[in-house]
Amino acid sequence: MAARVETELKFHLPRPAPIRRRLRALGFTVQRPRAREQNWIYGHSRASLLRLRHTGDRWLLTAKGPRLPGPLKRRQEIEIEVADGPALRKLLALALGEAMSYSRHRTVYTHAGERGEIAWDETPFGVYMEIEGSAAWVRRTAAALGLSLAQAEPRSYPEIFDRRGAPSGFGTRPA
Repeated sequence: MAARVETELKFHLPRPAPIRRRLRALGFTVQRPRAREQNWIYGHSRASLLRLRHTGDRWLLTAKGPRLPGPLKRRQEIEIEVADGPALRKLLALALGEAMSYSRHRTVYTHAGERGEIAWDETPFGVYMEIEGSAAWVRRTAAALGLSLAQAEPRSYPEIFDRRGAPSGFGTRPA
């Protein structure tokens, strides 16, 4: 079980092509190729959430605590890999009730010798990019990409999908 404080900035990219070119020019390479992720949220509140994620043949269960104060998105996170995702999904739905589900396509970029990653997310509402690592690395990487803290998207994906009303197959609330 990995417990840590997640530190990130998320940006909505209305014009993603120049940022993708800049990533490559800075030496970032694809660490995980584009794949569809399905996410189920249980017990979602502004304070915390429990998420089950399925990508390929991998299932991850993640608990996220309340956001910590400051300009960067920071929150306690505990994540474990799950052997039987479908069974856990049924158990969580029965015990807690599913708050919502959503999907996106994600590509993960890294830079050799650096401890951080960039998630490139394609959603029904456009492309978003998450820069995750140490606070210094997140700030430095955002600046190198020409992005400022003022441009950062403060909402989580469940908040974005819930507010925007995702198209069928991308985000749903249970009946």
